[in-house]
Amino acid sequence: MLALVHWPLVKLYLLVLCSLPLFHWAHRFRYTLYDGLKVKHLNEVIFTFCYGSAVLGTVVAAYLLWSIK
Repeated sequence: MLALVHWPLVKLYLLVLCSLPLFHWAHRFRYTLYDGLKVKHLNEVIFTFCYGSAVLGTVVAAYLLWSIK
């Protein structure tokens, strides 16, 4: 498995495989807070927290994937 991760196309595939669920979670969690808890007045804070977490997770995944030697 480690030999496969050395290929750049496999790294890109794994990055997409990691980032898409993060953004899916961010979208679902955002609307759960909006509709479930009725906190629409905190729109900017929730947006920044949810999608910022997804971006941060994607950056960490990219760093970990590209640091594999």
